[in-house]
Amino acid sequence: MESRSHTRISALAMSLALGVLLQAPLCGQDEGADAPAPTTRPATAGEPFLWEVTGDELEAPSYLFGTVHLPDDRVLDLPDVVEEAFAATDALFCELPMDMGSQLAMQTALLLEDGKTLSDLLPEELYERTDKLFTSKGLPLAALATYKIWAVASNATILDYLAEMMTKEALDPMLYNRAAAAGKVVGGLETMEEQVDAFDSLTIEEQIVMLEQTLDLIDELAAEGKRPIDDVMAAYISGDDEQLLEAARESMDEDDPIGRKLEKMLIDDRNVRMADRMLEKMLASPETTFFFAVGAMHYPGEKGVVRLLGDKGLDVKKLKRSDAGQLTAPKVPVPAGEKDE
Repeated sequence: MESRSHTRISALAMSLALGVLLQAPLCGQDEGADAPAPTTRPATAGEPFLWEVTGDELEAPSYLFGTVHLPDDRVLDLPDVVEEAFAATDALFCELPMDMGSQLAMQTALLLEDGKTLSDLLPEELYERTDKLFTSKGLPLAALATYKIWAVASNATILDYLAEMMTKEALDPMLYNRAAAAGKVVGGLETMEEQVDAFDSLTIEEQIVMLEQTLDLIDELAAEGKRPIDDVMAAYISGDDEQLLEAARESMDEDDPIGRKLEKMLIDDRNVRMADRMLEKMLASPETTFFFAVGAMHYPGEKGVVRLLGDKGLDVKKLKRSDAGQLTAPKVPVPAGEKDE
């Protein structure tokens, strides 16, 4: 089990904690590669990761929605209560802005500097092993020659979704684009540099270890007939805070320095930053109903956004599917300075 520690943090953080950095497929993918079979929402799906935020200083409620950054039909099929909260809101903020300029900047952020390539940095055996995996999914590693090691490692955990990403939006950009098309204010809570810094803080040696153990994890799970993201998806679809936290605990080795670094920078530190910025926006425009859509891993737990906002004096209540039809919010214009952040 020790060999799974770093990489499961990477997979979990990528799917539940990171924003647009990994939501667009890496360039060079063969569009003819096989996509996963279509999925449907199971009858046993639990409650959504959706909370209503109210407070004495707020004239209108706002909503927190936990996402998973994948184009899976089981998460794209939103429960009625989520659709109602989304429709009632004036402004939507994801982790990062998702306009075209941000997408182009994202691609640049994934690239190595100083003319280096993966073949310059990876041991030959590891390069060949990685190439074999990526090529089997229709994406030869040569097409990613200038990508950072951590970007390759993180995308290795979602290779089964890359073909699907060519034709379908992941949950966060779907919400972002729907909000923009509806004339809602859209924006991001963080900058791309803030997200990238967590991974860029890893040394080349640490990134190589991360990639090696990612491949080990993929091989171990494949032997069990599973994909790296399966447990994360099961936890998300359950809608259960404790199951989500348990999936996180299983992925984290407290004795592993890389794991501790990633957990702090990718989750704990960002929880504080996002909670502060959510509060700032709500207090600056108390008559506005905001919809905050960020990775579900950021919300539960002692260090989660729900607890942090509660400690700041707000009332944060988890909603249920049965609350559909009961959500109301005044519709008012958002101050001009807030638009298209």
